[in-house]
This record gives sequence, structure tokens and C-alpha cells, in this order.
Amino acid sequence: MLKTIFKNLSIYAIVPIVTGIVSFLLLPIKSRYLLPLDYGIIGLLTTVGGIITVFSTLQLNSGFMRIYHDLKSKKQKREYTTSLFIFTIFLGIIAVFLIGCLLFFFSHIIFPSKVISFFPYIAVQLIIVYLIQFNLIPDSLMVTEQKAKLRSTNRLLNFIISTCCSLYFIVYLNLKAEGILYGICLGHLFSSIFYLVFISKYLNFSLSLKSIVYIKKTIKYSVPFISACLCAYLYTYSDKYILSIMLNLHDVGIYTFAQNLILPLSFVLGALDASFLPEYYKSKKKNINNDILKRTNEVLFVALGALVVFWTGFIKTIYFLIDSSYLQSFSIVWFLILFWFFRYLYIFPTAIILFYKKTRYIPFLHFVPAVVNIGFNIVLIKYLGIYGALISTIICAIITLILSHYFAYKLDKKSFDYKYLAGFCCIIVIFVFFMHYLQYSKFLYNLLVKMCLFGLYLLVSIKYYALDFKRYINKIMFFLKIAKYKI
Repeated sequence: MLKTIFKNLSIYAIVPIVTGIVSFLLLPIKSRYLLPLDYGIIGLLTTVGGIITVFSTLQLNSGFMRIYHDLKSKKQKREYTTSLFIFTIFLGIIAVFLIGCLLFFFSHIIFPSKVISFFPYIAVQLIIVYLIQFNLIPDSLMVTEQKAKLRSTNRLLNFIISTCCSLYFIVYLNLKAEGILYGICLGHLFSSIFYLVFISKYLNFSLSLKSIVYIKKTIKYSVPFISACLCAYLYTYSDKYILSIMLNLHDVGIYTFAQNLILPLSFVLGALDASFLPEYYKSKKKNINNDILKRTNEVLFVALGALVVFWTGFIKTIYFLIDSSYLQSFSIVWFLILFWFFRYLYIFPTAIILFYKKTRYIPFLHFVPAVVNIGFNIVLIKYLGIYGALISTIICAIITLILSHYFAYKLDKKSFDYKYLAGFCCIIVIFVFFMHYLQYSKFLYNLLVKMCLFGLYLLVSIKYYALDFKRYINKIMFFLKIAKYKI
């Protein structure tokens, strides 16, 4: 299982690493042409667009990825894929049209800032939402069929097109925020064509009454995820919307720019999620011993922590190249790193919940943190500004992690070593905060201390898992391209 996870992770992670690093290196250029206000507009539109996507898609991809594995024959899988793909296309048209009408008449209430108008900002964002919905089932099919290389190629081409077009619109046409939106839209449009060519091989338009049964079954399975994803999105991104109301779009821009600083980290963690879940489902179906799954989870915890610790030292490389109006972002980025660490650490207990089809836990799992986050944001932003938003988000991520492990423990008590997990989280928290305060020291001293901390972390991890690291060292070395071993 671990062999396949690292193999898929190496494929899934190549594109996120490349695109994340390129986006990271382009930040100094964008900071010269875009104001924090422009980043604030993009951040706020992205937040609202994400919330719309949760409702318009009905989270059918969650049901698709789970039910697709239960179908045995290729004919059933083709009929199921076709019926759900057609359903999502028409569902997207209806949802975007209705939401578009609502935003057209009430945009001045939803967006208090007069800077954001329906044309072009909201209209282009709605087009992006529909393209994301169009790509929903084909993308889920790629993940389910483990077409890692094909999916990575599509995402790389999407990134190249959107980035090149955005830079052209920003630098040469001086379109600023709308230029970013146009570039993203063109990138998703290309992905739609790519996905359409891919999924055409899996379609069978000789549909029967079973198609309706498939759609109902998928909706029934996916509906609990609507509230769950909405709550997850609210506790992840509601701080931007509250910042725009209680402060201004400039602060939202600073916050959004800080999020862009950790794009490679968030993309790689997303790749970890995509490579882990399919293999976990297969291994559980084959009744692989729980001790193997437990060890796999723990090794992934170590890899995840090492990645976080490494990235905290990499951000400093463009500090001197960024426009001075964005320097405040560097003082808050460490809190975001901590948030993303806790945010993706709960994919492991969530995998257990999904495998046992206990989706009734999912809404509660995210509802409580979402309510707490909104309440903390309203209180803390008033007194602490951006830092209030960061603190409330981290608190809610920790609450989500605790709740998810509580429900996972009820279903499978032998999957985790909770003493190790608690100690591991404490070490990461201490390291990240220590590196946050190191930013005020001299550069060489800063770098030396971070390298020592990273080395100490690896030594502790290797000593704790000495036997496993001896067994898996060739795979890890291949993943890091330190040596050319075959997995």
C-alpha cells in the first residue's frame, strides 16, 4: 500500500510542486503590478465562488468516487458515469443561472465594497464556477481510475495557460484583478476540453431506468457532504469575507497574498490526499492488517511534518524581492502554515469515516468548527485585526482534527497511536512558532538555526521509526530524486 501511495504521490506532487514554485517565484512580479486591493478583490470573489460551487455541485464527486468502486461490470460503470456527467452539466446551468440572477440584483448587499461590480467581476467568476462544475465528474473519474499522469498533465496545462494569459492581461493590458479572472477562466476552459476528450471514452448513451437510480443513490450519499463542505469552506475562508466587512479589501489582499506564499505546500498536501484515499479504500477491502495501515498513517504523518518544517525555511527566499506594500504578509504566513498542517492532517481519520459510510458524522464534524470560527472571527478581528482571523482559523482546525479522530476511533480503534499523534502535533506547533520569531533575526543566523531544527526533526523521526525508515528509505529517496531507485 505504501509503495503505491508514494508512487501516486510522486506523480500527483510533481505538478503541484512545479506550479506552486512557479507561482511563488512570480509573486515579486505580481506585487509590482497588483495592489493589495486587487488581491483583496480576487480573494473575496474566490471565497464567494467556492461557496456557490458547494451548492451547485451538490458534492456529487464524493458520492461518485465511493459508489463507482461498488460497480462490478464496465457496462454499469459507463452507464453510471454518463448519467451523472449529464446530470451535473444541466444542474450547473440551472444553478449558475439562478445564483447569477440573485447576485445581479443583490450584489451591493453581498459585496459591501463598491469596487466589486457584477460586470466584469461577478459575471466572470460565475463562468469559472460553471467550468469547475463541468469538470467535476471527469476529474473524479481520473482520480478513481488512478490516472495520475493524465490528471497532472491537465493541471499543468491549465496552470500554464492561466498564468501566461493572466500575466499578459496584467502587464500589457493593465487589467489588474479582472486580468487574473480572465486568465483563470481561460485555463479552466482548456481543462474542460481536455476532460471532455478523456471522459468520452467512458460514456455510454444507451441509458436505462437504472440511470435515475444511480443519480438518486449518488445524491443520497452526497447530500450530507453539502453541509459538511459548506461548513468546511466557511471555517477555512469566512475570515476573508468578515475581514472585508469589518476592515477593508486591503487587509483581505494582505491575507490572500500570504496564502499565495504557501501555495506549494497546500498543493502538495492536496496531492497527498488524492494519492492516499483510493489506496486506503482498496487496502481496507482486501482486509489488510490494521497494523500495516497504522504504520502507513504514521509514516505519512512524518512525511507531512517534514514537508511543513522544510517549507517554513523556504519562504524567506523572496522576502527582499516583494514590494514593500506586501511585507506584512510575511509576519502572518507562519500561522497559515500551521493551519494547513492541521487542515490536512485530518484526511486520515476522515478516510475511516468514509470507508464505513458513516456520512452522518460529516455534517457535525464541520458544523461546530464553522460556527465557532465565525463567532471567533467577529470577536477577535475587532480587536486583533488580521491576527484575530488567523487565530480563530487555527483553533477551528484543531477542533475539526479532534472531532474527526473521535469519530474515527469509534469505528476503528487500532488505526492510530494517539500519544504519538499528540506529541507530533506539539512538536510541529513549537517549530513553526519558533521559526516565526526567527524572522526578526539576521538572515544567516536565521538560516542556520532553521537547518539545525530541520535536521533535529529528521533525527528524532528516524530514531523513532528506525526499522520502518530502513525498509522504506529507497522509496523516499526516489521520491526526493536523491537516488534513482525503482519503486
